[in-house]
Amino acid sequence: MRAVVVLIGLMTVVAAGAFWAPAPARACSCAMPAPETLVERAPLVVVGTPVAAEPIEEPADARFDIRYRVQVARSYRQAVPQQLWVVSSSQGPACGLLPELHTERIFVLAGSGDQWSATSCQNLGVTAQTLRVAGAPLAPLPGEDVVSDAQRTTTATVSVTVAVVVALGAGAAGAWALWLRRRRT
Repeated sequence: MRAVVVLIGLMTVVAAGAFWAPAPARACSCAMPAPETLVERAPLVVVGTPVAAEPIEEPADARFDIRYRVQVARSYRQAVPQQLWVVSSSQGPACGLLPELHTERIFVLAGSGDQWSATSCQNLGVTAQTLRVAGAPLAPLPGEDVVSDAQRTTTATVSVTVAVVVALGAGAAGAWALWLRRRRT
């Protein structure tokens, strides 16, 4: 009898552990660096306004599952287009940077070209002092707006549709001309 009670107790503990196992902990822990260190590590510092946010359906890097379109007011360290896509994590505990939309802020970014990313650790302690250390401000490059994947897909779809309609129209016109030519002979 005692063995049965011990066996039932052991099975209860195993079952409870299987169903109530805690999720893995995520914690973002970073130390606030000096503004000089922030700027030294960053290839780009931007003053801009996040104007849109969209989830990344299949991120190339699992850490970055959201992207923000940032309207650039000025940049430091290198000139960039008037708009940038900046990827981050949508989770604060995963060190995601969660900027408020339509509010201008300073972004310290990693990456290059059109692949920019931001984390809360990179942007911890960012102040006007960071901008003073970053050097002279640069105006955004004119006429180089970022196009979203949705806009790119829509443009491609419209282009293919127009090409198909033109090809069908040309084929129909050719068939009609051939029909007229045969009719006359």
